[in-house]
Amino acid sequence: MKFPFIFQTITKWLPLVAVIFFISGRNAIAQDVSKFSVRHFTDENGLPQNSIKAIAQDSLGFLWLGTENGVVRFDGTNFKVYDKSNIGLSQNRISDFQPAMQGDDADFYVREVDNRLIPVSHGRIIAGTHRVNAVNRLKLPGSVDAASVSLITGSIVYNEMPAIAVTIISGTVGRFFAYYHDRHIELFDRWEKQASVDAKDFDLNRMFRIGGKMLFLGKQGKVTMLDGEAGLKRYDLPLAGDILRNPEFGGVTENIGLYWNNSVNQAFFLVGNSLYALDLQMRTGKLETRLILDGFDVRGHSIKTIYATGDFRRIFLGSTADGLYEFTRNDFEVLTTETSSNVFYAQAAVNDSTVMVSTGFNLGMSTSAVPFQKRLPAIAGLSPWPWYLMVDSGQNRWLRQNDDIVRFAPDDQRVIGRWGFDDEPAGMFQDPTGRVWLQIADGKLYRFDPKGSREPVFFVMGPKDPACFAYHNGTLWIGANKGLHAIDIATRKVSLVPGTGEMNLRSIYLAAPGELWFTTYEHGFFLLRNGKLHSFPVDQKSYLSTSHCIYEDKNHFFWITTNKGLFQISKKDLIRYTEAGTETPYYHYYSRENGLSTNEFNGGCQPCAVRLKNGYLSLPSIKGLVWFKPESISPEVPSGAFFIDEVQVGGKHAAYSSDRLDLPHYPDEIRITIASAYFGNPDNQRFFYALAARGEKPEKWTPLDNEGTIHFSSMPSGEHTLVVRKHTGFGDDDVKEIRFNIHVEKAWYETLLAKSAATLLFVAGVFGAMNIQNRRLTKRNEVLEEAISKRTESLNQTLDALQDSENSLARQVQVQARMITSLTHDVRTPLNAARSVSAEIERLVAEEKYGMVSQIGNSITETLARVNVLLENTVNYMKVQLIDEKATSDTVHVHDLVTQKLRLFTLVAEKNGTKLVNDVPPDQQLRCNHYLLGIAVSNLIDNAIKNTLKGKVTVSTHITADRVTISVSDTGYGIPDRIIAWLNQNPIAGNTSESYPTNGIGLLIVKEVSRMMEAEIAAERLEVGSRVSVSFSVRPDDPAS
Repeated sequence: MKFPFIFQTITKWLPLVAVIFFISGRNAIAQDVSKFSVRHFTDENGLPQNSIKAIAQDSLGFLWLGTENGVVRFDGTNFKVYDKSNIGLSQNRISDFQPAMQGDDADFYVREVDNRLIPVSHGRIIAGTHRVNAVNRLKLPGSVDAASVSLITGSIVYNEMPAIAVTIISGTVGRFFAYYHDRHIELFDRWEKQASVDAKDFDLNRMFRIGGKMLFLGKQGKVTMLDGEAGLKRYDLPLAGDILRNPEFGGVTENIGLYWNNSVNQAFFLVGNSLYALDLQMRTGKLETRLILDGFDVRGHSIKTIYATGDFRRIFLGSTADGLYEFTRNDFEVLTTETSSNVFYAQAAVNDSTVMVSTGFNLGMSTSAVPFQKRLPAIAGLSPWPWYLMVDSGQNRWLRQNDDIVRFAPDDQRVIGRWGFDDEPAGMFQDPTGRVWLQIADGKLYRFDPKGSREPVFFVMGPKDPACFAYHNGTLWIGANKGLHAIDIATRKVSLVPGTGEMNLRSIYLAAPGELWFTTYEHGFFLLRNGKLHSFPVDQKSYLSTSHCIYEDKNHFFWITTNKGLFQISKKDLIRYTEAGTETPYYHYYSRENGLSTNEFNGGCQPCAVRLKNGYLSLPSIKGLVWFKPESISPEVPSGAFFIDEVQVGGKHAAYSSDRLDLPHYPDEIRITIASAYFGNPDNQRFFYALAARGEKPEKWTPLDNEGTIHFSSMPSGEHTLVVRKHTGFGDDDVKEIRFNIHVEKAWYETLLAKSAATLLFVAGVFGAMNIQNRRLTKRNEVLEEAISKRTESLNQTLDALQDSENSLARQVQVQARMITSLTHDVRTPLNAARSVSAEIERLVAEEKYGMVSQIGNSITETLARVNVLLENTVNYMKVQLIDEKATSDTVHVHDLVTQKLRLFTLVAEKNGTKLVNDVPPDQQLRCNHYLLGIAVSNLIDNAIKNTLKGKVTVSTHITADRVTISVSDTGYGIPDRIIAWLNQNPIAGNTSESYPTNGIGLLIVKEVSRMMEAEIAAERLEVGSRVSVSFSVRPDDPAS
């Protein structure tokens, strides 16, 4: 469905003379028309076409028009058209408007040509699918053809009488009049016939309704009433009121034109060009007439229907050819003179109803509200300056002519004083004490006492270019081009009010002690209260920036003139603003649409406003004096309701409820239209809107344009609240607002499920990332640990190498120590002994003691044999210390190795009487280092022979599943316990010589080579002798296993 379209009106307010002259060429217009401002609307500035057939106003103040091209709603600024394209009319041609009955959900009905009714209620036309038939809902008795029933809602000229003509009484339940073809009238209530009356002398074309009464305009000034509340009782009503003063009436009802609007319960008489509203006064039994419009050619402009507001402030005339006329009664009178220029500044009251202007005229208003003027030739002949005029307490007139001040007598003819100055006079003011103050443009201030001196006396140098004055309690206030100044009369001290130095003052108003108001040019208006300066916000269009004059009326409203119109402002609202910092007060604006001849007022003069005793206030403008009674003006404030009228998304109409709108995700081009009926100046109805998240307080307010459309290019998803507000007038509660909830659908990724999934994925991702990071760190730690391990191993190897080197060095030292000890004890001593003994051989030979010589020879032989063994052991130990510890292994025939080693000790053993036994099986083999095993066996045999005398030394083997043990046992003295303990002690860090308990090196060599062969050594004491064993571990594939 297409959305309704809106025409923005071209709201040209034109003087009625211009409207009529343009449209019809008529120029004979009655004076009453000048009291109205007129707007004329056609298809060129808002209407769908120019034929208006019905007018009604709904409960919210919207004006509805029935046309040949749809239904039109007018809110005072914009037209909105409803037709076939948007509400599904059967056709665009509208028949009329029908009254609503009690209980109907409608203010009235739009009737289509096929008799279907469309309800209008609270600013909306309700275009539902089910529409009631206008005739069928009457429930007329009998079989009635709907086509034969005519529903009368206004003045209709019937060429042929319908079978039944029905007039519904609004606000009732099934109550209506039925005028039948046979000229009788029936009254129905709750759809049941209540009464019937003959109506043969009643002309249907002259019938109209007022309330529950049916009236007929008869002949010869006769009006007949059928009282529907009294069983159709008949009354004859005389006419009363304004119509009787119209000479064109002459008591002849045939001269009366009838305009009846049944949908709004209004009826009007037209006599000539005078339009009268009718008011049925049952108390007096008269039909009162009130002249509401005079001078407009109603018939000539084909007016079909009329509607007037309750106070007749505004009258709407619907034409079948010329569209719509709106007449608005002016709030102001404009007084002008016969001269071509009516630019006024200074003025002064000369009596209760007359003001004098400085150009030499008296203007006023008679008791019958008729303006008048009088030229003052003596004053006008001076060509005085318009800015300067004062009438003192003695009614003397003070004016300026060039650089002179001229004083006229009250008769406006005689000059009774003239003073010349060396510069332009710029101000004249009489304070409450009667003193007259005259100031020159250069700042010189003069004082003049009308009862005393004859010449002005210089008083003090004041501010330059003064414009306005006020006096209170010994202080003279002067508003000048550069600020507000206070002059203490007693001390003659001139003080500038701080903060005003750059202000061009136009008027001063001293409301009370400590309360001084003033207006400025370009800075707005201010309040100086108890020494504190308060500024006020200007209006939306900044007209108040240039404020000329401020005046307070009896109801404590300020009237402020500007270059762009007149403002009415509540003084109480302004005071509250200074005290509480509330929102901008409501400023009510008046302009040419309210009857001003121009929007440009004048100021900068003293006084800027004159209040007369007859109640009129006179304000100067560039086109006359504006007169009005402030307390009598009822400002047309925008207090009406407003609502969301239409929503478009992406250029298409969007469905919504009264307080909620649901939109898809990421909506495009949202346009929300606000509707509010207001027929006053559009500048007085100010809308602001703010969009906030649901539950949050709106912060930024945006003004709404005159079309009333809020535009969003897009809107984020979520819950929003659109708040629209407007100022509704003066007072504490001067703001109305509506709230409209907007839900924008979330994208799939914004839903709770998606967010939950995203959260889970995020958590999983975090854990995954942490896991990956942990793995990465673990891997990095492993790599690091491996690197550290390798480094540690390398360091350990280095340390081991260093330790081995240290041990090697230690062993070398030990080798050297043992060699020294061994050579000292076991080699050097025997050799010394052999050397000593051999020295005796020569003596013994000489003495022929050959037996002793033989014995000494044997001893030397034995000694040398022992020394040989000792040297061999020493050399072997040295080899052990220097040998490669990783010497390769090979297969050793143990029995042969033992036999070989025993042979080395045969001579020594025979001398000691010791028997050497090889008890190793002949086939015994062992996989080890042949050389190291030989060293071990040789040293064990040598050690055993040393400890055995006349005994036996036996070498044997013992074989188990995993070990081969080679033992050397003897039957000698036995190895000392400390040596046995040392042998059985495990080596420490490879140091087999640690705490070695003897000076010999044989067993030390045995223990060292055992370590090198990874063999275990064990020593034990036997019952006779001792045994030392070297045990080797073997694998299953070794030869010994």
